[in-house]
Amino acid sequence: MPAARSNEGRTQRQSLGHACLDSRASAARSAAVLCFIQSPRDASGLGRYLENPGEILQIWNGGIHIFGAFLLGGAALLIYSRIKRLPALIYLDAIALALPLAQAIGRWGNFINQELYGPPTPLPWGLRIDPEHRLRPYNDLNQYPESTRFHPLFLYESLWNALGFCLLYWLSRRFAKSLKKG
Repeated sequence: MPAARSNEGRTQRQSLGHACLDSRASAARSAAVLCFIQSPRDASGLGRYLENPGEILQIWNGGIHIFGAFLLGGAALLIYSRIKRLPALIYLDAIALALPLAQAIGRWGNFINQELYGPPTPLPWGLRIDPEHRLRPYNDLNQYPESTRFHPLFLYESLWNALGFCLLYWLSRRFAKSLKKG
């Protein structure tokens, strides 16, 4: 009897590994496609992708959108679990705790790339954004000189996601005995 449980556990772990690999691949493709859909409607965005459709999936050149990864990666996990007759809610529970933590860490890539910032701010934690990384209208150096500081939206989102992770972690430990699987 214990041997059967061991084999069953190994099979479930293997299935989880396959589900994670399939979901990550789907998430990466989906993130690229959603970025394409939401790209600027000019020669540097949509026009570029329409002329070179292969660039849509070249995520190493930038151009991924996290919501596409969440939505379509989650859908891929649900489809995979249904095909393999696996308990989808348990797998979704397994990744629910990791998502806000991953987002909190991932937002720091926006800091490095100087890409997720808000309007100008006089607050002491405002960021200086190099002119070549600024979007319209903030790229007008006459109106917004190089000394202009901007809200660090990446930091706000990172802190919010870290707080969400801590709350979910605390809840999962505090109510572990009363929570149902899935």
